[in-house]
Amino acid sequence: LLEFSTRYDEVDFKIPDKVKENCGLGLDLAEKYGGGNPRILSHARYLMKNPEVTPNRAFLIFKDFKYSTTAKEKILSVGGKIE
Repeated sequence: LLEFSTRYDEVDFKIPDKVKENCGLGLDLAEKYGGGNPRILSHARYLMKNPEVTPNRAFLIFKDFKYSTTAKEKILSVGGKIE
């Protein structure tokens, strides 16, 4: 149990303002034009409303983008970096 509790001690889970801004733009577009993947829209709402992302939520977001054929474009569109 101790090993897991210190696993993410050095990870910064704060959500950058640029990510929040891009999520807001995406949600506005989804509302204006309709459509959008419900899971992705849920992630966008979560990222906008919270100061930090939990490790579990980060994994879920990664998993949803990982299986997308346009994952690279989506990650970049919300302010992410691909290394």
